[in-house]
Amino acid sequence: MLSWAAWIWKILRMKPHEDITIPKRLVRHPLEDGFTKTFGEYQGQIMDYELTLADGRRIHVREFKDYYKAHWDRISPKVDPLEHLRVDAPGWWVLFAGLAGAALSYLMSKRPENTVNGLILGMIFGVLTIES
Repeated sequence: MLSWAAWIWKILRMKPHEDITIPKRLVRHPLEDGFTKTFGEYQGQIMDYELTLADGRRIHVREFKDYYKAHWDRISPKVDPLEHLRVDAPGWWVLFAGLAGAALSYLMSKRPENTVNGLILGMIFGVLTIES
């Protein structure tokens, strides 16, 4: 049974967000190698784990019944949550920007009808600021 260090070496040589499937019988449980519980976009997994690296990247592991899926993200949400959304989860970034725009429009005008305009402008801002 391998430690996660050997798998992390392989994962970091892949493109960001590119999953590798690892049978559970080949690796120790992530919590045994310094990972912490986290959450991620639901894809049928039992649990999510992450390991933030010294350079700010992170290894994201999704646990399934008989295997793990793992990939790396450019920015750990523990280091910078908003930048993680913008760079590694652009769909969630656009949603966040739209909701922030809607809230800001409402707070500035106190007119609910302006909320839609803020939502649209926020989403446009989100799309224009995604890093690909």
